[in-house]
Amino acid sequence: MRLRVGSFCRLDYQGTEHGPGDEFVVSDESAPQWLRTGLVVPADGVWPEDATPAPKPPPKPAESHTAKPAAKPGEYVAHEPCQPPDSGRKSVCSVPRCPCQVPKGKCLECKRAHGRHRNSSAHQRAYRSKEWQRTRTAFLREHWHCECDECMLTPEILRPRAQVVDHIDGLGPLGPRAHDWTNLRAMTTAHHNRRTMRDQGNGT
Repeated sequence: MRLRVGSFCRLDYQGTEHGPGDEFVVSDESAPQWLRTGLVVPADGVWPEDATPAPKPPPKPAESHTAKPAAKPGEYVAHEPCQPPDSGRKSVCSVPRCPCQVPKGKCLECKRAHGRHRNSSAHQRAYRSKEWQRTRTAFLREHWHCECDECMLTPEILRPRAQVVDHIDGLGPLGPRAHDWTNLRAMTTAHHNRRTMRDQGNGT
């Protein structure tokens, strides 16, 4: 049977190199094996029944890379349970309906989900709203010094001056207690950033 070398293919047969479009003759018994390689085609265009090339598998659908939705304040986004701590005091994640056990506060996945929410445009607009700016100004007028956990261990006169207002529940200006003074505390920018990094799982 006469075969023709396919496009972009080269092969060596009986010591002779054949390039694209070259033809050579093989026995009828070995022709099906040659044709199944995909390197050659019948020179006359007629395929033997036992040498029809296998159909190519359909292409796999492209994987979706849709970003995870940003969690609303205090909303639980379903995820695989986090690995509980090996030792120490254990409690349930502070986000409602999340079953993960953590030493304190939110589990790692809920911290990440809340971090995506903090970067959302709605969250940023809420921080720039006139209502929040009034609450922030009034609170800092009454609370001059940093009230983070570390600074509260030192006398007030030795604490640094506060520049920002932190939400204790971690839900920000869109949370249900956004303007509740019992849910607020004054902090320095550096201490507030450190707390934010810790809540988002990027710090210790």
